[in-house]
Amino acid sequence: MKIILMRHGESVPGGIWKGTDRERPLSEKGKAQLEAIVPMIGSQLSKPDLVLSSPLFRAYETAALIAKAWANVQIIELPELASGARPDAFRHALQMHRQAASILVVGHIPDLTSFLGRITGNIALLEEPVAPGDMLAVETLDEALAWGSGNLIWRKKVRDWKR
Repeated sequence: MKIILMRHGESVPGGIWKGTDRERPLSEKGKAQLEAIVPMIGSQLSKPDLVLSSPLFRAYETAALIAKAWANVQIIELPELASGARPDAFRHALQMHRQAASILVVGHIPDLTSFLGRITGNIALLEEPVAPGDMLAVETLDEALAWGSGNLIWRKKVRDWKR
């Protein structure tokens, strides 16, 4: 299984946003950055079998924008991927969809890096910052998604797609 982990795009800062954290949207800059890279993502990445998203609006909004890179990709919003998700919740969410060969997961930091460190067995990956919109791809042949069974195969920052 190929798992592409993506941090949601830049969001409206929490100190400025007046609503709930769950409803906090992407900033205009965040939307523009994601919209600008959709054509490159569509031409450089194979269409995932599905997209899993945190239910927080900024993550779902990111998933919906990125899904425009491919026709008819299904987006599934999962409560297990909300901010504060534990690595086991990520693993469980992916195991529920293990028939998929490729999954894009849109979520939050530090949740994404915690899962990445566990699935690859490389805790040094926890130390590397993941900026809004960054993507990391992991491949694993283990259907159970055992900790340490994955390999980081690439990492792209938002600015890397523009090249």
